[in-house]
Amino acid sequence: MTNGGKAATRALAMLFLVRARGLEPSGERHAAPLTTRGFSPTYWRYLAFAALAVMGFAHFALIAFRFAADNVVAPATIPLLFALAMGVDAGAAYLVAFSILIELASLALLARVLRAAPRAGA
Repeated sequence: MTNGGKAATRALAMLFLVRARGLEPSGERHAAPLTTRGFSPTYWRYLAFAALAVMGFAHFALIAFRFAADNVVAPATIPLLFALAMGVDAGAAYLVAFSILIELASLALLARVLRAAPRAGA
């Protein structure tokens, strides 16, 4: 049994012992009734953005299954394609982070220029 399995077994054993001894919270606690009146427009905008952001993304396991099932590539090359995809993803992340840093630096430079510029009417 792995360490995670041992820990899970111990946790379940403790829960069983607590239940068997009758150690339950005393007193009556009732949660307030939940009432909803619908979602705000902000929620719906966020939901629409999230849906559009992930539209078209397929998990690599599904892509690998289709590659193997349709004999598009040899089964031995699928892990290589996964490694290539992860490399491209890492490269894209570096480019995005670099572009964000350039944008922040340009905003800082713009702020300095605007602070140093003579005021109109002064």
